[in-house]
Amino acid sequence: MTFSLLCRTAGIGAALLAASIGFSSAGHADLIYNLNQCNFSGCVGPAPYATVTVAADGTDTLKISVTVNNSAMFVNTGGAQGIGATFGFDLSNFSSLNFSNFTAATGFTSSNWSAVGGANPVASDSIHMDGAGNLDYGIDWALVGGSNPGGNFVSFDISATGLTLTTFAAGGGFFAADLIDNCTGNTQSTATCAGPTGVAQVPGPIVGAGLPGLITALGGVVALARRRRQLVS
Repeated sequence: MTFSLLCRTAGIGAALLAASIGFSSAGHADLIYNLNQCNFSGCVGPAPYATVTVAADGTDTLKISVTVNNSAMFVNTGGAQGIGATFGFDLSNFSSLNFSNFTAATGFTSSNWSAVGGANPVASDSIHMDGAGNLDYGIDWALVGGSNPGGNFVSFDISATGLTLTTFAAGGGFFAADLIDNCTGNTQSTATCAGPTGVAQVPGPIVGAGLPGLITALGGVVALARRRRQLVS
């Protein structure tokens, strides 16, 4: 038995608080987002269901790492239930990206991961992720079905001219994942989880970085609020 589920975003106020604290004292910080609310209280809990980390990885390049928590794993449902990618994300201010350096969880084959949309550069698309709406980019686990899960971790690089943590925060911050878990009696549950908290990991304080960082954080929250209004409408 499978369930298609929507995990909604955290409240805007909580996102603002976390982002402003995270950005206020760092000139360089990884962005961390928690997928932390779900309509289903069963096998994929407790929250957070997954954590997304975005880190600088060279000029015009970012590394996105996704760790699935609890006993859940990534799954490719083959387009069933309106899920167009195993993991999807928004980045509205870039019309195309290059994807590279896929790394799977230990014991899983990295080459089974690929970008939705084919060869580089991958154009921004409208990838439907069930109740999470349509997202700009996605990656897929090649093996289809609940008996072929994709592990609990994946990382990959995205690159484009002008891509930085600042530009990612301005145009991104909304994610969705297709997850599966084995419950009591081998029942399988599939969850589509979406929603950032905007938490940033701070390596150390830098004097004078507070106000620009707060402005960046405010911009990201406004963009998120605007997108959520579009999804509701």
